[in-house]
Amino acid sequence: MKLLLLLFSTLLLTNSFSQSDLELLHLQPGVKSLHKRKYTADEKGRLIPSFREDLVMRFNEKGMKLYEEAFFGDSSVSHSISFSYQDDSLLTGQIYKTAAPETDELKLTYEFDQAGRISIVSSYPPEGGPSCTYYSYDEKGNRTGVKMDLSEGVNYTRFAYEFDDGENCTKILRYKDDTTLFSTHVYHYDNQGNKVRESWTYPDGTVEVIRKNTFDNHGNVIRQEVFDRYGTLLKQPLAYPVRQNAVLTFEYVYDDHGNPVRETLFDDGEISSVITRTLLY
Repeated sequence: MKLLLLLFSTLLLTNSFSQSDLELLHLQPGVKSLHKRKYTADEKGRLIPSFREDLVMRFNEKGMKLYEEAFFGDSSVSHSISFSYQDDSLLTGQIYKTAAPETDELKLTYEFDQAGRISIVSSYPPEGGPSCTYYSYDEKGNRTGVKMDLSEGVNYTRFAYEFDDGENCTKILRYKDDTTLFSTHVYHYDNQGNKVRESWTYPDGTVEVIRKNTFDNHGNVIRQEVFDRYGTLLKQPLAYPVRQNAVLTFEYVYDDHGNPVRETLFDDGEISSVITRTLLY
């Protein structure tokens, strides 16, 4: 179940299926492969390789992922994903393999409507029958709904979407079932389409969290603040070590192609983690 939700997460939260994987990763065209490593700082500030944060991706000519492989700290393979396409851009299937024998292989297949948009995603676990996720769209091609026939271990099985005139997703409603609302996510954008504010609320109007983002000219986040319903800065679960009232800031080093090859995360002004990216063109 966890593997399936991980694979669906990008599809559920990304509106446009027209973007390439390179665009979703904020990388410029022409990248053939990416090797991403993450290091986290210990209590003495030493950078330690992060568990399962060693990734290799390969891309086709249209910027779509052909293969992804993740490694444990001892360089053994954690999992791998292979992708298949029609005309190098229309995703038709995925095969997810993991080192855990009880979840040996998970297959995903895709069906499309007459406009070439994903309409049904079917998953085939190692045991049992397939599960399906269904997608619907408005006349502009914006995704307006997602319905999952999964229920075990998940809090929501249906999603509804709203958009502004610029076709940015401004609201996602998550439902426990067909009619019971679980939470509402509201998004605000700047003139460049960057998501500068996000909020999560529950049906009774309670605000769970508010996140504010500041971006650089490349569209990457350089400052992130998360507030609770009272406007108090929250401690950041993404940062290690975790501190109260943390503000996250990011610094990037770009190559001659405008791609980030080094990303440093600062938690309250101290280095929390470093991500390096080795790119081949």
